[in-house]
Amino acid sequence: MDKHNNYYSEVKADDLSDDIVKQFEHYGVDIKIKDRLLQKDRVIFEVKLKGATRESQLFARASDVQLKLKLPLFQPFKNNLTIFIAASDLKIKYNSLPKLLNNPAYPAFKKKMKMRLPFATGYSITSNLVIVDLSSENHLLIGGSSGSGKSVALKCLILSLITGKSVAKLNLLIIDVGANDLMPFDGIPHLSCPVIRNTEAGLKALIKLKKEMERRIDLEFRNNDEFMLLPRIVCVIDEFPALISQIGDKKMLKLLTVTISSLLQRGRHAKIHMVLAAQNPTIKNMNIDLGNITARMAFTCAKRNFSETIIGESGAEHLLGNGDMYFKSSKYKSIQRMQGVFISPNELKESLLYLKMKPFPNQSFEHMFVISEMDSQQSDSVEKDDLNSKSVITKKDANDKLFAQIVIWSLERESISHNMICEVFHIGWKRAKEFLNKLHNLEIAGDMYEKLPRAILPESVEDISLETIDFLSKIGVSVDDVAAAIQKRNREL
Repeated sequence: MDKHNNYYSEVKADDLSDDIVKQFEHYGVDIKIKDRLLQKDRVIFEVKLKGATRESQLFARASDVQLKLKLPLFQPFKNNLTIFIAASDLKIKYNSLPKLLNNPAYPAFKKKMKMRLPFATGYSITSNLVIVDLSSENHLLIGGSSGSGKSVALKCLILSLITGKSVAKLNLLIIDVGANDLMPFDGIPHLSCPVIRNTEAGLKALIKLKKEMERRIDLEFRNNDEFMLLPRIVCVIDEFPALISQIGDKKMLKLLTVTISSLLQRGRHAKIHMVLAAQNPTIKNMNIDLGNITARMAFTCAKRNFSETIIGESGAEHLLGNGDMYFKSSKYKSIQRMQGVFISPNELKESLLYLKMKPFPNQSFEHMFVISEMDSQQSDSVEKDDLNSKSVITKKDANDKLFAQIVIWSLERESISHNMICEVFHIGWKRAKEFLNKLHNLEIAGDMYEKLPRAILPESVEDISLETIDFLSKIGVSVDDVAAAIQKRNREL
């Protein structure tokens, strides 16, 4: 018989129970084992405190007991005010994330449970894999000390979300102005723009995301069928307090916090989900109301107040590190103790290389949320180093489609201005200027006189260059559409 099948007998569990009680007594912690649950590779003991023994004493001495008994697994935890201890003298081995995602049972489970944004969260204390649907949560907060497993969990979350999902179903916005741990994801097709490492660019992207949220909420009322086709957007911000701290201007800081708060309040209604990660977060350094974030992952914390910020109570300061965590979710009535899923750097590299080189069939960028307002350094590096990446192709396609809309909009008017383009199409100053210059080069918009609006030149379809007509036809705009736009302007004149 395999050692891992039915490893613990009643007698072996009794012996382990006696050893645990005796070792705690050695440290002045008086407990009683009330009940036990035998698993294939562990025993779950229900514990009762005796005499004047306090709960904090048990947790404080747990690592000492584990060391004395030489147990690979020894985890005290609470569930509905009851204290349990999971223990085993076997070294527990968990499947890494790629093995989980490549298991045929995983996609079958997602389909059966109708999960829109599933991610492998971790292993329960009874060794069962926990899969959570992010779309059923408002948002997610991940926190913990350096080396606790927080960064690995964030990478596993993103990889879980994008595996098997096309850009027609999921878009990602990643902001990483801290340790740049998320740079390996740069270049995946799901990105709305390259991974953002600049604070100013991050602020611009979040403002545009808020505008997209407002557009979607309005669209849901006007055209629900079109709204249903929109992909979900997951915005991941690593080291969120670092983003806050790097904004020195008070007005800009206020704008950032108001924008984030609005996304947390209404984002889910627009199929937008926020994931905020922080090392040792506090209410002060987060600088936002965390009440709208229902899902929380707390890894080992240096202090009690960090734990209280993440999960609303103490306890994470006693976690053991290496992926040991507490998970809070609307899926559970109480906080759950788990072992987070793991992926090695080489496994992550191989998984992402596969995703970048093998795009999904029937990939559609039509409804993709695209951000082009990046800082010049990032834009230059993308243009030079990754001209054929999906993220750049997506950006070009989206720009062409937007420019076609601007052409038709312009032809319907007697004159246009820089500010009008910014306001109507919700784009930045630099991008609007580029579009206006392009209109001028195509002889659609006239020369600029001082600060007056530019006149629209074509009076008929014949006045528009064949280059422009060919460009518009490739986007799906017909000659009849062009003629109708000019006629509309002539009628209004």
